[in-house]
Amino acid sequence: MRILFEAQKQCNCVVFRRMKTNGHQNLSKCITNLSHVRANSLQELIYKNGQAGIEKATVSIVFDNGDKSQSPVGYDACREITITRQVYKQQGKNRYLINGTVVPTNKVKDLFGSVSLNVNNPHFLIMQGRVTKVLNMKPPEILAMLEEATGTRMYEDKKRETQKTIEKKDSKLAQINQILQEDLEPQMKKLTEQRQAFARYNTICRQLEQLQKIHLAWQFVCAEEAERQKMTELEALEKVLEDNVTRMEELKNFIRQLQEEVKELEMKKNAQCGDKLTRLEKCLKDSELDLAKSESDLKHIKDQIRGEQKSRAEVKKNFQEAETQIKRKQDDIEKINAFSGNLLEDKNRADKALELAKKNLEALAMGMTVNEEGVAATLTEQLRQAEVELADFTDKLQQAKRAIAHIEPFLKMKTKQFGETENLLKKDNAEIKSHEDAVTYLQQQIQALNYDAQHMEELDVQKYELARKVRQLKAEVDNFDARNPHLTFSYHDPYPSFDRSKVIGPVCQLFRLKDQKWARAIEAAAGGKLFQVIVDTDETAKELLKHGRLQRRVTIIPLNKIRGSNVGKDRLLAAQKIAGKDNVFNALDLVTFDGKLEETMKYVFGRTLIASSLDIAERIAYDHSVNTKTVSICGSTCDPSGMLSGGSSAPGPSALEKLEERRGNAVELESIERRYCAVIDELRKGEARTERYNKLNQVLMMRRSEWGQCKARLANSFHAQLKEEVESMQAELGKHRKTFEEMGARKTKVDAKIKELKEHMKDAKGQQEKAIQEAKAKIDNCAKAVKAAAQKCGTEEAKLRELQGDIDLLTKEIEEAQQRSALCDEALNKLAEQLKVSEDVKASKVETKGQAAKRLNEHKEFLKQQTTAIGSRYKEIERKQKESDELKLSNQQTEHDVKKKRKEALDAAADVKAMLTDHPWIRRDREHFGKPSGDFDFARNEPREISQKVKELSGQKEKLSKTVNTRAHTQADQIEMQYKDLMKKRAQVMKDKDSILQTMQELDKRKEETIKAAYKKVNKDFGDIFSNLLKGASAKLQPPDGRSLLDGLEVKVSFGGVWKESLTELSGGQRSLVALSLILSMLLFKPAPIYILDEVDAALDLAHTQNIGLMIKNHFKGSQFVIVSLKDGLFSNANVLFRTRFVDGKSTIERFTAKQH
Repeated sequence: MRILFEAQKQCNCVVFRRMKTNGHQNLSKCITNLSHVRANSLQELIYKNGQAGIEKATVSIVFDNGDKSQSPVGYDACREITITRQVYKQQGKNRYLINGTVVPTNKVKDLFGSVSLNVNNPHFLIMQGRVTKVLNMKPPEILAMLEEATGTRMYEDKKRETQKTIEKKDSKLAQINQILQEDLEPQMKKLTEQRQAFARYNTICRQLEQLQKIHLAWQFVCAEEAERQKMTELEALEKVLEDNVTRMEELKNFIRQLQEEVKELEMKKNAQCGDKLTRLEKCLKDSELDLAKSESDLKHIKDQIRGEQKSRAEVKKNFQEAETQIKRKQDDIEKINAFSGNLLEDKNRADKALELAKKNLEALAMGMTVNEEGVAATLTEQLRQAEVELADFTDKLQQAKRAIAHIEPFLKMKTKQFGETENLLKKDNAEIKSHEDAVTYLQQQIQALNYDAQHMEELDVQKYELARKVRQLKAEVDNFDARNPHLTFSYHDPYPSFDRSKVIGPVCQLFRLKDQKWARAIEAAAGGKLFQVIVDTDETAKELLKHGRLQRRVTIIPLNKIRGSNVGKDRLLAAQKIAGKDNVFNALDLVTFDGKLEETMKYVFGRTLIASSLDIAERIAYDHSVNTKTVSICGSTCDPSGMLSGGSSAPGPSALEKLEERRGNAVELESIERRYCAVIDELRKGEARTERYNKLNQVLMMRRSEWGQCKARLANSFHAQLKEEVESMQAELGKHRKTFEEMGARKTKVDAKIKELKEHMKDAKGQQEKAIQEAKAKIDNCAKAVKAAAQKCGTEEAKLRELQGDIDLLTKEIEEAQQRSALCDEALNKLAEQLKVSEDVKASKVETKGQAAKRLNEHKEFLKQQTTAIGSRYKEIERKQKESDELKLSNQQTEHDVKKKRKEALDAAADVKAMLTDHPWIRRDREHFGKPSGDFDFARNEPREISQKVKELSGQKEKLSKTVNTRAHTQADQIEMQYKDLMKKRAQVMKDKDSILQTMQELDKRKEETIKAAYKKVNKDFGDIFSNLLKGASAKLQPPDGRSLLDGLEVKVSFGGVWKESLTELSGGQRSLVALSLILSMLLFKPAPIYILDEVDAALDLAHTQNIGLMIKNHFKGSQFVIVSLKDGLFSNANVLFRTRFVDGKSTIERFTAKQH
């Protein structure tokens, strides 16, 4: 079915009457939204669902493209534009055509979008519901309407599509990069390396051939030279052999002579020695012990003195604190007594007042009154008594007045005299203040030093005690070294700046026993090796033997020459199987040592087993499966060769046990020396503060003395006496003035009483009744006052009893402290006597020790001289014997060398002959060997380098021949061409991507500028349209508070110049006018070719509808409007009316022009 109607190019209205089902809905829905047409699927639009042979449905819309200013992009040449949609029978198949040409859906959307007819966001389509939606839009949605009006919305869509495309292309580009990095580049690198290897292989082959020939020529020359040299060396060796034999005979005679001299010196030394050294050492040790005991006793006495002094100071401190507390509590008692006296007086006054009030009441009842003394009397008697008191007070007042007049002149005179001496007083006070400030300043200076005198004294004591211990331990270590010279190694530096770390030390000092019970066994296992000295190299050993001035004969073993061995595991396991694991050990397992000395320890202990008893040692040593030297725990040695040594142990500790004791003393000595150095450092650091403290303390004592003298002088001076007299007169004058004031007050009081009594006498009866009432009230008040005073007195008496009890306890403590102080003084006196005796004893012991040490040192010096003489002979014998041994070894070596050289000479001649036979070209070119600038110039071609190069090139040739690729050059060129092509394409893609991104940035800026310009125009049109539709009102768009234009827009309305806070304050019609004004202002900014309005006037009255029609007619002359309306206000402004109605049960459309209407 095909429906054809022609719309007018400006304003068209679809009109319907009464019934809403007369067809206007189908007409509007088919234009605005196909999904709202009464069909469940697109296939239903085909005639009979395609069952009648018709398999598609087609609909077209024709646009007049005569106005080229509104033509879509790319269609300027077309007079008309026909857009067709075809729906096929196949499920979901659609096709679009533009002017008969099939195009994709996006191209149709772009065509409409280029003329502001975006079908995805149709702002040209204004439905009735959209008016309400506009009012409820949020700021970003209103901004989206403005973007749609400017045409930038299509740009955003295209931008998003472009960005998605770029992301896809980036992924593909990443894959290309991955191929380049993981495939092509590794292949290129590999082929390049192979090509370089092939070129290098060819070069090596050429070089190797040339160098081998030069090298062979050099070998031939060397062989000839070697033949001549070997013969010369053979003759020289035979001459050396003859000279050595002669020298050995001379050395043998010289050694025999030295041995006889040593024998004579040792006999002389033994005659002088005996056990004298032991006796002298014992004497010195006994004197040191006595001295140490006396020093310990002296220290103990000093510690006791310090303890007693500290106790006495503490007792004194407690005594002073108790006295202070007693004084404070006595002050409290005095205060309480004073306060209690006042309370007692108050209570007595209250009792008297109560008694007086009672008597007054009794007297009033009898017609009498009571005076202040509590005596009942008549008014006449009281008046007479008051007049007597008045006379007495007047007399005392006159006396006080005369006394004041008498004292004031004298006081004035004394005050003047005191003022004349005030300058002297100020001077003395200034001097006292100066001394006081000086004392305060010095005290602050001393306090700022933070000096602890007691601590420094303790450090002094520690210094002397530690120095004594250091001397004692040093003496023990020195004595040990003197008694056991074989356990230590002393020498002089062979040359200046000799590095002593090269001398590792005696073997006995290079290991530690894991358990001391194995000491004798380990000592027996090591034997003489225990006392050998280990050095780093044989050169060091030679230097020590030649220039070390050794005091005794010693064997030196260089570490670089030691080659040790160890007991095999099979032998150890066999031994442990025989005796058990707990009874047999490898000697190396019983000691600990530095890892770098492992070869040394193997050399000393390596082939020795240790057994827990002699029986086990014998069983193991002679067993055929072990057959190893074994030492028992007691030191007996069993050797498989049949030798048994040892037996009973020597009395006393073994050498290793003595050495362990020395190590302990050395460690303790080192620890005490560190402590001693720390104490010395602390004392040295505190020397300046100590000196400063002593100076300041001395000055402080002097200043305190001067301060006390000034205060004493001031107390006895003339102005001090004047001051005392002035103060006395002032006190007496104050007393008389107080009496004058009291008598005046009493006199005034008595005058008032006399006046009162006279008044009472005039009205005796009335005054009596009044007095009785007052007396009763006064009795009640006095009774209350008596009760309160009694309670206060009781409280203060309890406090007084408590304080008195505390004072009694403190007094008892003071008595005990005085007794303890007396005992401390007595003890200190006794300790002082003991200290003097102990110091005398110490001095005597020091002298005795000095004499013993002197005798011992003299004897040691004698022994040292004898030992030095013997040692020098032994050293000379050893040197000569060593020289003889070396000559003997040298002869053996020389004989061996003679045989060797004779054989080498013969071999060299055979080599020359063989080379001439194998390489005939040598005879031809022999004359050119070694000539300068020739092919065989050995000066230019250094033979050693040539030999090395031949070796290197041969290895390289053999290695490359296995891996070289002869086709690498061609393959590398092909891969390189592919790589360059891909890189070129990738660079072009990256360039295009950068260009697109730059264009997008520029378009983003232009979009922002366009939106700002559109905002200004739309905002102006919005206000104008709304003002035209609703007189006296105005409207505008503005960004939300605190936000920018690009964040969104919101609508503001004013009536009579008053802006509304919210659109909810407007009526429904006003809200619709606001929404329509905003929509029409958007449309007016960039009018689309066609607009469709569906019942937008539903909420408006006729006048507003008429205004909208006029506004559309006047402002949108370049756009075509299709309007569905219910009201005549729009019909009257339409150019063409389309009327829908039912005719014979069918919807029909009738077209009317404006004139027909």
